[in-house]
Amino acid sequence: MEPLLTRVDMEIAAGRLWRAKEIIRGTIGHAWPDADVVERYGQILLRMGDDVEAGKYLWLSGVRRGEYESAMTLFLRRHAGHGREILLAQIPKSLRRIPFDQLPPPMRSELTQYGVRSSDFGRIRSRPQHTSARRLWKDAVALAVGIGFLFCVMVGAIVGLQTIVRWIVRVLS
Repeated sequence: MEPLLTRVDMEIAAGRLWRAKEIIRGTIGHAWPDADVVERYGQILLRMGDDVEAGKYLWLSGVRRGEYESAMTLFLRRHAGHGREILLAQIPKSLRRIPFDQLPPPMRSELTQYGVRSSDFGRIRSRPQHTSARRLWKDAVALAVGIGFLFCVMVGAIVGLQTIVRWIVRVLS
């Protein structure tokens, strides 16, 4: 991973944080890198002002430093309080391929505190299977609009048919 971090550092020195971010993101998508790379990714995201995403990757790195606390807390408050599946859905697939006992000890301990068992780790789906109240509301509104539209079409067809029948009767009489 040393050449990777060298390339990332060169991009950062050139003022291209976005490029450094893309280099590491590509690596994370294929195979889970070591903690140094994940921590660097979190640092880049912090510098770019994306505190929630930075907190996610700093937490996933297993590195615990005081300057990372607020970002990690922000991430965990947003995702850990809604059940283990919601939290685990935030973990990239490349990390979920790693056996639970090979995760960084701080992360493994925290996952256990959030109710995650080692047998759950690799089997969690990418997206949580829950339906939010907002989604249910949107579905109900869409259904009501659809029914209203169908009703208008049917009334229009009946009224139109009556009008056509009257016109034909008038023309033929």
